[in-house]
Amino acid sequence: MPKEEIVDSIATTKLGSVDSLFLNLEVLYSFESTSMIISEFKRRDIDESSSPDKRFFWMIYDKISKKLDRLSFVSMNSEKDIEYRTFFQGTLEFNRVEAKFETDGKVTKLYSQKIFSDDYIQTVLAYFDGLTIK
Repeated sequence: MPKEEIVDSIATTKLGSVDSLFLNLEVLYSFESTSMIISEFKRRDIDESSSPDKRFFWMIYDKISKKLDRLSFVSMNSEKDIEYRTFFQGTLEFNRVEAKFETDGKVTKLYSQKIFSDDYIQTVLAYFDGLTIK
């Protein structure tokens, strides 16, 4: 990806648009606490007929260690305005404004995130840049 595309997309993201970190990645949901960010990304460079695990990525970012990991998706459900996602690492309950992530008996409250730090943007870009398209 040309550097100017990355720079333009980072500037757009910092201004509050979470439509895209770069041309082939869309942020569907993003929630932040003082210790973590949990986001769902959709890859736009993968054919719609591909399996969901190749197109959709739930990621968890530890703000202290600056480590980004993919959450291992198990199932999803929704009731009225509340969405539920179950991962091997824990469960996420959310609406458009806030979320609760429970893992190992600990519940973390997160809030909808629209502006990302440079560290987070660079870590996400590096993660997805390292994936191969299949």
